[in-house]
Amino acid sequence: MDNDKPLIDRDALRKQEEELIGHRLSLLPEIKKEIQRYLEISQSQRQAANLQKTLSLLEKHVDLSEVSKTNDIRKIGPIFGHFEKIKSIARVEVLAIQTNLVLGLRDWTLGKQAIRNDANQKTGEFTAVDLWASNIIPDTHSLEFQLPARVTVAHCDSEYRIAFGLATSLDDFSTSIIQMELAKDWIDPLIESLHHLDLFQTKSENVFSLNGIFYEVYTYSRAGKSFIEFINPDFRGNESMIEIEAAIFRVAEMVVNEKGQQSEKDFLSIWQRWLAKSQKV
Repeated sequence: MDNDKPLIDRDALRKQEEELIGHRLSLLPEIKKEIQRYLEISQSQRQAANLQKTLSLLEKHVDLSEVSKTNDIRKIGPIFGHFEKIKSIARVEVLAIQTNLVLGLRDWTLGKQAIRNDANQKTGEFTAVDLWASNIIPDTHSLEFQLPARVTVAHCDSEYRIAFGLATSLDDFSTSIIQMELAKDWIDPLIESLHHLDLFQTKSENVFSLNGIFYEVYTYSRAGKSFIEFINPDFRGNESMIEIEAAIFRVAEMVVNEKGQQSEKDFLSIWQRWLAKSQKV
């Protein structure tokens, strides 16, 4: 019976929301400090530009902490949303830097790369023959899929170095990063899929994309650099993008199955549910 349903305590929910927003906004000084630190070690002009932009936008909102003290959800709600959007942009770049560094990529360049420990002491080196990376960015409106992930693959002279990075907190820039090495005869599914890339989707007029995951794919080889971005595709006429999406997932799945903890496995499970939508036949 309807009369048996528990009543929603709206005041309690509002109080919880205010406390959450207050907590997140109180981290503003630490967030700005972290962005500044990663700005100093950014590995490309694009990363530096994105981090500098987010830092500048946050500097314009130095009064956020003061606003949050009003406890007026109508006033701080829109500001908080803007703050979270700015922070999410920085989170993607920070995750990219951290994932690359775990692989030993101090710069997004080919050639000799020095492996260093936490004390910045050189412990080895490798030669990067070609590189690719993909940021897996959830739609901002998704309730179950809120934090980004990153796959980075370095094809080296003697092996493949692969890392999967996952942002683990909405509060700050905490991450979980796992890595593995494979023999140089490994067949990279992403490279294979790029051979079939159709940027103009000439096979069908019914091209459609789902609203769930946003992909950024970066490649760097002796032939040149490329950058592709797309929303996870539907099955109608979008075969080449579906192949790229599936290849990214296969690499991530391989690393997670081998080295992943529960947080990575949970992310993979959610991500796979979105993939199922685009791979439905």
